[in-house]
Amino acid sequence: MSQTIIKSSIIKFSGICNIGLALSLAVVPLHPLLGIEIPAVWAILLGALLLYTASTLIIGSSDLNRYGSVIIHEAMLRFAAAALLIYASLFIEGFGPMILLAGLSDAMWGLVYLVIVPKATHMSIVELFKNENTSFQS
Repeated sequence: MSQTIIKSSIIKFSGICNIGLALSLAVVPLHPLLGIEIPAVWAILLGALLLYTASTLIIGSSDLNRYGSVIIHEAMLRFAAAALLIYASLFIEGFGPMILLAGLSDAMWGLVYLVIVPKATHMSIVELFKNENTSFQS
């Protein structure tokens, strides 16, 4: 029985945006122009994490039936990042206003994933989170 491959250009776009953000974090001289005030080592580490999530999103967007569970877990990562970034921007001195924007953006993308993937795959968030009924299971 052949399963239809469901693709998502929106999720792929978010992965491509992560590549751009990762590159902007890696180029430390751009930080003042972007309003980012974090140590270079953390910026580069975050950039590397963003490259990893970019690959997850780009690959995952190519077949939501197979990788939908991975995208749902990426949404959870987005919410955790959003909480940390928003908290840091509001309560810890030395973080620029762009960190708040990044946190709000992460929360928005997490919500987007939680809307798109269940609709596209006709599975609940819980099924996807547990990796039930996906073709990725062995």
